[in-house]
Amino acid sequence: LNNDYPFNVPLIKFNTFIFHPNIDFDGTICISELENWLPTYTIYFIIEKIYNLIKTPNFDDSYNPQIKHLYEKDKDSFEEIA
Repeated sequence: LNNDYPFNVPLIKFNTFIFHPNIDFDGTICISELENWLPTYTIYFIIEKIYNLIKTPNFDDSYNPQIKHLYEKDKDSFEEIA
């Protein structure tokens, strides 16, 4: 965690590639709820947001348009690749 956590949002990244519309190739996760960070947010809250995002992508904050398009048009192929 950052030295200024919980007063600022921690840096959150995956170390391995995740095939997902809201996760960039470098592992950066796009979670819009964390943009309005509050010090009362817990690590459990962050993990829960990541879990929910992986289950249900947010297409308004997509990092990868090709992955987004595949998910929207052919979810079976998306799941096979993922």
